[in-house]
Amino acid sequence: MPQEGSRRRKKPHQYDIVIVPQGEGAKPVSFRASRGKLVALAVLTFLLSMCITLAVLVFTPVAMYVPIPNPGLEARYGHQISVMQQELATLTQEFSLVKDYNQQMRKAMGEGAAGDSSTTAKTPLMTTVEEHSSRDEKASNPPPAQETTESPSMDETEIGYDPTVITVGETSPSAFPLIVPVVGFVTQTFDPARNHYGIDFAGKRGTPIYAAGDGHVIFAGWTYDDGNMLIISHGGGYMTVYKHNQALLTSAQAVVTRGEPIALLGTSGKSSLGPHLHFEVWKDGLPRDPNKFLLTPVKGGS
Repeated sequence: MPQEGSRRRKKPHQYDIVIVPQGEGAKPVSFRASRGKLVALAVLTFLLSMCITLAVLVFTPVAMYVPIPNPGLEARYGHQISVMQQELATLTQEFSLVKDYNQQMRKAMGEGAAGDSSTTAKTPLMTTVEEHSSRDEKASNPPPAQETTESPSMDETEIGYDPTVITVGETSPSAFPLIVPVVGFVTQTFDPARNHYGIDFAGKRGTPIYAAGDGHVIFAGWTYDDGNMLIISHGGGYMTVYKHNQALLTSAQAVVTRGEPIALLGTSGKSSLGPHLHFEVWKDGLPRDPNKFLLTPVKGGS
């Protein structure tokens, strides 16, 4: 016979859930469940809601509007965006310099380039050489001289340049006079009558080319006719040009000093017939005889 006070099995707690609908004549609905069932039901409801939320984020565009912080991705792509912005700013500045220089040269030649959008598609100095070529083809019947702000006239005797001797005192002593930019043989000198606006130095491929004077690089890149080309501004409207290089050793916006290696001699570009450097000097958009500025004037060529 069981003793008094023996343990009795406890019945699980039961809960009645009553749903009372609104409106007359509606009967209430009741459910009975234990505590364990209620906990299980709550857990299942939570898991189901999580699954639905993840499915919405993964398979719908809603995720684009929900900011999910990820420090690793933010650091990686933030750095890439910063680098791209810096490169874009540099390219924009270089393009602006080249465009301004091209327009300055066209203005010096008496051409109205302000509204000509095609000038942006041409490289520096190529437009000017093309203009000289067209003038020489019409040399037998030259047009009337035009008055410009840079040059008094552009007739067949001047052929696009001012033959007046420029003394060294007209420019900065730190930039001029110039040194011979490369070791080589002179194959052709300054001859604007033949559309040759510089001096050609023939030499071995890979021979170092040096900056003829102090200045900063305003163009360094590839052009179709002249290959790898450099343009250095020396201030006061003076610039030197280095064409047909095998490789460039500096970049745009770089500051260079006289005698600093800036390129390697080569034969790049459509107009090059062999390894050589074509070296030019420009003043206010007009070509000048480089021999007028070299410490040691060169001779030779045809």
